[in-house]
Amino acid sequence: MKETIHIYHTNDLHSHFEHWSRIRDLMKERRLLHEGEGDEVFAFDVGDHVDRSHPLTEATLGKGNIKFLNEAGYDGVTIGNNEGITLDHEELNHLYDEAAFPVILGNLFDESMAIPDWASPYQIYRTKGDVKIGVLGLTAPFYPFYQALGWTVTEPIAELRKLLGELRPKVDVLILLSHLGIRDDEWIGEEFPEVDVILGAHTHHILQEGKEVNGTLLG
Repeated sequence: MKETIHIYHTNDLHSHFEHWSRIRDLMKERRLLHEGEGDEVFAFDVGDHVDRSHPLTEATLGKGNIKFLNEAGYDGVTIGNNEGITLDHEELNHLYDEAAFPVILGNLFDESMAIPDWASPYQIYRTKGDVKIGVLGLTAPFYPFYQALGWTVTEPIAELRKLLGELRPKVDVLILLSHLGIRDDEWIGEEFPEVDVILGAHTHHILQEGKEVNGTLLG
């Protein structure tokens, strides 16, 4: 069975809500359009949606951002450094209490090296045509900042190697939500052909037509 799968992603919004209504409406319109045509559609955010420079984000400690993501129908997110190191430990622990989507994050742990209750290292999505899509998430390792806040952030490439060994055999397509930056994304594309798609963030790069690196598509 031939199947068309549409993937949308946002990154580095930094609470610029002046653009949000257009993004939300586009996401909803495209989902209705694609589902009406019998296609699959997924939407992901790749971090730094939250930025405390905006009064709404500051007043709600980011929970206003999560409400917006819920309204737009996102299927999953990972965190950026703005979610990770501008909120204190308890604030981050409760940021996603009302989230209607999973937080996909493979290299952040508490001080006992347990995965936070609000995160999972990967998710597997299954389409109507029984295509299994595995999604991983990794964030930039600002080691001293996370340590000061009571978190343990680990080296992302080491975690990627470990998670690929576990996840790749279970899925048909593998997507990485990478809040690591364009240089790391290009390197991962070269070194890890097991990754089919990298949706990138952090360095605010724009790839108008995407970029292929050793068979991996970067967005």
